[in-house]
Amino acid sequence: MQNVELPSNIGSIQILDAPWLPSARYVVINLDMLRIVTTLLFILLTLLIVYIARNRRKIALKLGVFYAVLMLITLVAVRIAQTVTTNQVDPKYQTAAGDAYQAVLSPFVVQTSWLLALGVIVAFIAWIIGPGKNATKVRKSFNSLRAKVTRK
Repeated sequence: MQNVELPSNIGSIQILDAPWLPSARYVVINLDMLRIVTTLLFILLTLLIVYIARNRRKIALKLGVFYAVLMLITLVAVRIAQTVTTNQVDPKYQTAAGDAYQAVLSPFVVQTSWLLALGVIVAFIAWIIGPGKNATKVRKSFNSLRAKVTRK
């Protein structure tokens, strides 16, 4: 029942005693900002690692592959956790539980997908500019293709 006036002789009713609630509310309100700040810090620290490394191309390649694999594992883990969680819910509420899970984790999944793509791009660029035999063949193929296109 909502909007029901209590008689004055009842006093006050306390539904929940949660001293941690203001802290939890603060975290929830600032969660998006925290996500953005940690992502920027992640990228900046990665750039710093590459900048101070002796062999920048090699460390960029290793970090790109490592981050891509790590983000892929994270996406798979999120999907498994969603499936396990929703399967434990009463069948008539599973769709709602899945939708709620999706709504809460959607920004995280998008961010993780972008970081996975960025890791793949960085690893590919670091590999393609390297001295490897296969990378050299790919570069030559791109150059010959570019030459054919510019002649036309």
